This record gives sequence, C-alpha cells and structure tokens, in this order.
Amino acid sequence: MTELQAIFYGIAQGLTEFLPVSSSGHLALLHAFDGVVPETAFTFDIALHIATALAVIVYFRTDIKRLVFTAFRILGKLPVDRRDWVLLRALVLATIPAAVVGVLLEDIIVATFREPLMIAGVLLAGSAYLAWAEHRVPRGRTESLTIWRGILIGCAQALALFPGFSRSGATIGAGMMLGMSRPDAARFSFLLALPIILGGGMLKIASAVSGNMPIVWGVFLVGGVASFLTGLLVIRFLLKYVRTHTLWPFIWYRVALAGIVIAVALY
Repeated sequence: MTELQAIFYGIAQGLTEFLPVSSSGHLALLHAFDGVVPETAFTFDIALHIATALAVIVYFRTDIKRLVFTAFRILGKLPVDRRDWVLLRALVLATIPAAVVGVLLEDIIVATFREPLMIAGVLLAGSAYLAWAEHRVPRGRTESLTIWRGILIGCAQALALFPGFSRSGATIGAGMMLGMSRPDAARFSFLLALPIILGGGMLKIASAVSGNMPIVWGVFLVGGVASFLTGLLVIRFLLKYVRTHTLWPFIWYRVALAGIVIAVALY
C-alpha cells in the first residue's frame, strides 16, 4: 500500500465511521477489490479506527474531562451533577454487551461476513433498521438518556461487529427507537464508541506487533492523520445535520451501494 492509497483509505474511514453507512463495510469492500493482503488490511483498518476515536476525544474533550472529574468525585463520595452521573454509568454499562460479543464472536464474524455479497446483505439489513428507527423517532416530546436506555443502546452496538451495519447507525437508531432525539442519540453514540474502538484497537495493534504482522509505520501514520482530520469535520457536520434533517439520505445511499455491490459481485 502506498502513502497515497493510505490517505485515500484514511479519508474514507473518517467519512464513514460517523455517518451511518458503515466504515468497516466500506473498507472491507475497498480491500476486496484492491488486492491488499488481508492481514495487512485488517491491521491498517484498526489503526484508522483508532485515529477516528482520537477525533472523538478531541471534539468532545470538554465532555470527557467533565466525565473524568465526575468519576473522581464519585470515588471521593462528593456530590456530582446527576446528568453527568447518568451519562457516566450509562457509558460504562453500555460498553459491556459489545465487548462480550466481540470477545466471543468477532473472529467468526470477521471470517464470515467480509465477503462483498455478505456485506451487501448487511447493508440492506441496516437500511431496514434505520428506516424503522425513522418511523419510530418521536415527533414531539423526546426522552432523555437513562441508564437502561444506555444499556439497550449498548446492546445494539454489538450489531456493528457485522461489516456493513454501522456502529453509529446501530446506536443512533437504537436511541431514536427509545424516544431520544437524533442529536442526543448521536452524541451518546460518539462517546459510546470510544471504549470499544480504543480498547479493541490497542489490543489488536499490540497483537500485530508481537505477532510480526507487516506494519509500514509511515503508511499507517499518513492514513491515520487523514482519518483523524476527516473524522473531526464529519462529527461537526453530522451533529449539526441531525438537528434538522432525517437519516433517509444515508438509508438510500446504503441501499444503492448494496445494489452496486451485488451487481458487481454477480457480474
């Protein structure tokens, strides 16, 4: 992989990680048609995911700092803001379902669902899921985040293990189905992605290094920078977009992409 290709992949990851169109699905499709060695591609994709997680940290640094202070105040048995307390507990508990499913099933899912036709099927399934979420989204009064809503959204995050489903789509859609507004669901979705992406990514990078998998650090660096910068822009865009717009453009994009993939795979 050249540095120019790495930049292209980084931009693709930054664009698709936070939009509900599935970054893992897009990267798997690109790799399926460019002939990159699977082991190298998988490790490179993890590096790009970590870069977009860093974009979340930078964008939500104020929120994250407040959550860290809240955790220390809880440990010190000091009073805390209830909304921060609920958000912190919801994030911790919501991370568990996807982490457990990932440990138990990720290798099987990755081995089975990275073929183009499989990804196309998951894209369509995710489209139906988001369409139902749009049907269920509240038109008037919305619900706030609770610990139980957070846990249910965390369960939905496990669907993101299937390339083509979309982590943001699964979690934002779940929040909408549970009565939350699109902006509130999107904000929780981005924060919820951090533990899984960073934790899983660091473990896989460490495993790749110890297992002597091929890593070209210069290529990883330029791809990561492109992914990080693009991710920052997309987070800002999506949070502003969902205040006044629906997810239907992304749903139709997913359907169109699935159709193209099926046509190309069967040609």
